[in-house]
Amino acid sequence: MFTRWRVRGIFKSNIEDGIAYALSKLPNLVLCDLKMADNGHNFAARFRQIKCAKNVMLIAFTDYALEYGQEKSRAAGFDGCIQKSLDADNLYAQIKHFVSVFL
Repeated sequence: MFTRWRVRGIFKSNIEDGIAYALSKLPNLVLCDLKMADNGHNFAARFRQIKCAKNVMLIAFTDYALEYGQEKSRAAGFDGCIQKSLDADNLYAQIKHFVSVFL
Protein backbone atom coordinates (compact mmCIF):
# COMPACT_ATOMS: atom_id res chain seq x y z
CA MET A 1 0.00 0.00 0.00
CA PHE A 2 2.69 2.54 0.95
CA THR A 3 4.80 1.81 -2.12
CA ARG A 4 1.78 2.49 -4.33
CA TRP A 5 1.65 5.97 -2.77
CA ARG A 6 5.44 6.40 -3.06
CA VAL A 7 5.66 6.74 0.72
CA ARG A 8 8.13 4.86 2.86
CA GLY A 9 6.47 3.08 5.76
CA ILE A 10 8.48 1.76 8.69
CA PHE A 11 6.77 -0.42 11.26
CA LYS A 12 7.83 -0.65 14.91
CA SER A 13 5.96 -2.59 17.57
CA ASN A 14 7.00 -0.90 20.81
CA ILE A 15 7.61 2.55 22.24
CA GLU A 16 11.39 2.35 22.54
CA ASP A 17 11.94 1.13 18.96
CA GLY A 18 9.43 3.63 17.59
CA ILE A 19 10.96 6.60 19.36
CA ALA A 20 14.53 5.56 18.55
CA TYR A 21 13.72 5.18 14.86
CA ALA A 22 11.72 8.40 14.65
CA LEU A 23 14.51 10.36 16.33
CA SER A 24 17.13 8.92 14.01
CA LYS A 25 15.16 9.95 10.89
CA LEU A 26 12.88 12.80 12.07
CA PRO A 27 10.08 12.04 9.62
CA ASN A 28 7.40 14.53 8.65
CA LEU A 29 4.64 12.24 9.91
CA VAL A 30 4.25 9.36 12.35
CA LEU A 31 1.11 7.23 12.08
CA CYS A 32 0.74 5.37 15.39
CA ASP A 33 -1.63 2.51 16.15
CA LEU A 34 -3.21 3.23 19.52
CA LYS A 35 -3.26 -0.50 20.27
CA MET A 36 0.48 -0.97 19.79
CA ALA A 37 2.02 -3.34 22.32
CA ASP A 38 3.09 -0.57 24.71
CA ASN A 39 0.03 1.68 24.19
CA GLY A 40 -0.03 4.40 21.55
CA HIS A 41 -1.07 7.10 24.02
CA ASN A 42 2.07 6.41 26.07
CA PHE A 43 4.14 6.65 22.87
CA ALA A 44 2.64 10.07 22.05
CA ALA A 45 3.17 11.43 25.55
CA ARG A 46 6.82 10.35 25.59
CA PHE A 47 7.45 11.42 21.99
CA ARG A 48 6.08 14.92 22.62
CA GLN A 49 8.51 15.41 25.53
CA ILE A 50 11.45 15.20 23.12
CA LYS A 51 12.41 18.69 21.99
CA CYS A 52 13.53 17.83 18.45
CA ALA A 53 10.28 15.88 17.82
CA LYS A 54 7.94 18.79 18.58
CA ASN A 55 7.35 19.57 14.86
CA VAL A 56 6.76 15.98 13.74
CA MET A 57 3.11 15.43 12.82
CA LEU A 58 1.75 12.63 15.00
CA ILE A 59 -1.46 10.93 13.86
CA ALA A 60 -3.30 8.25 15.86
CA PHE A 61 -4.63 5.22 13.98
CA THR A 62 -7.52 3.69 15.91
CA ASP A 63 -10.60 1.53 15.80
CA TYR A 64 -12.19 3.44 18.71
CA ALA A 65 -15.26 5.53 18.03
CA LEU A 66 -13.88 8.56 16.24
CA GLU A 67 -15.16 11.15 18.72
CA TYR A 68 -13.68 9.24 21.66
CA GLY A 69 -10.46 8.58 19.78
CA GLN A 70 -10.04 12.24 18.75
CA GLU A 71 -10.51 13.53 22.29
CA LYS A 72 -8.15 11.04 23.95
CA SER A 73 -5.61 11.29 21.14
CA ARG A 74 -5.33 15.07 21.27
CA ALA A 75 -5.00 14.92 25.06
CA ALA A 76 -2.09 12.47 24.65
CA GLY A 77 -0.28 14.72 22.16
CA PHE A 78 -1.49 13.55 18.76
CA ASP A 79 -2.26 16.13 16.06
CA GLY A 80 -5.21 14.12 14.78
CA CYS A 81 -6.86 10.74 14.53
CA ILE A 82 -7.72 8.40 11.64
CA GLN A 83 -10.15 5.53 12.02
CA LYS A 84 -8.85 2.05 11.11
CA SER A 85 -11.92 0.81 9.27
CA LEU A 86 -11.08 2.84 6.17
CA ASP A 87 -10.17 1.35 2.81
CA ALA A 88 -6.69 2.16 1.44
CA ASP A 89 -7.80 5.02 -0.83
CA ASN A 90 -9.75 6.66 1.98
CA LEU A 91 -6.79 6.26 4.35
CA TYR A 92 -4.51 7.91 1.79
CA ALA A 93 -6.97 10.79 1.39
CA GLN A 94 -7.05 11.36 5.16
CA ILE A 95 -3.26 11.29 5.44
CA LYS A 96 -3.01 13.78 2.55
CA HIS A 97 -5.51 16.00 4.37
CA PHE A 98 -3.41 16.05 7.53
CA VAL A 99 -0.26 16.74 5.56
CA SER A 100 -1.87 19.66 3.73
CA VAL A 101 -3.22 21.13 6.99
CA PHE A 102 -0.08 20.77 9.10
CA LEU A 103 2.81 21.22 6.64
